[in-house]
Amino acid sequence: MAKRRNLMLLSLVATLIFGVMSVGLSSTNAAGNYTYKKVTKTVEKGSVVLHIIETSPSNIKFETLNETKALKDTSYIGINGGFFTSGNTEPSTNKIKTHNIAINNGAPIIPAIKGKEKEVANNGWYNMGKSGTIIWDHKSKKFIYGVVGNGWDVNTLVGHSNYWAQGGISMAIGDKNWRTTANGEGLNKFQPDSKTKRTGMVYSGSKVHLIVSDQGETASDFRAAIEKEYGSSAKGIFLDGGGSSELRAVNDKDKAITVTGTTRKLVQIITVK
Repeated sequence: MAKRRNLMLLSLVATLIFGVMSVGLSSTNAAGNYTYKKVTKTVEKGSVVLHIIETSPSNIKFETLNETKALKDTSYIGINGGFFTSGNTEPSTNKIKTHNIAINNGAPIIPAIKGKEKEVANNGWYNMGKSGTIIWDHKSKKFIYGVVGNGWDVNTLVGHSNYWAQGGISMAIGDKNWRTTANGEGLNKFQPDSKTKRTGMVYSGSKVHLIVSDQGETASDFRAAIEKEYGSSAKGIFLDGGGSSELRAVNDKDKAITVTGTTRKLVQIITVK
């Protein structure tokens, strides 16, 4: 009887161990408004480690750090956002330019200086041409995916201002011709075949996933790992990567978790409220 009981215990331990290995490590923060997890996915040229914050889209808010701090030096929970050029100030806002849509409740994250509203650019209202944009409609409680150039295009898709929208470069998950789509939106300008840290925003089901890799991956391997995690029906965008890739979370033991590229000071960030 004792031998049989020992075998049952060993079986249970093995199940627990291999169960954890297969799904990665996951924890819900003390506030309960997001879950952090770390997963490893096998891809064609090795493996990719993804650090992921999963939350309800109603918890998302965009902020600007105006290139004054790295994410790890703030109290925000989230990841880095759209592309930007260091030290490149937009005259209509007197703030560092951000090159992707980042809109909270119908308004760009960086307001224009009074009197320069008609000249405003690079303030979160515009993408770098028409490119992949994830939209959450607070009113209908639905995601919308669009390839748009500016906030007016988003307004047309949504029909009101009660939404958030984040622009990037389309991952085209599930599409074998994804590289053509992504290069058409400018991915080829950002060293897609170099092995560097990557950042992305993805939605599937009712959740939004904020994702940063902690190793050096090509854009293809990063996207492949995300497709393995969420399936071909997920929608996602590439965000600024390399030295800009950053994630900050707190796990269920109140321990801060940070993933950083070169701790570059950031412009736009995606936060969990």
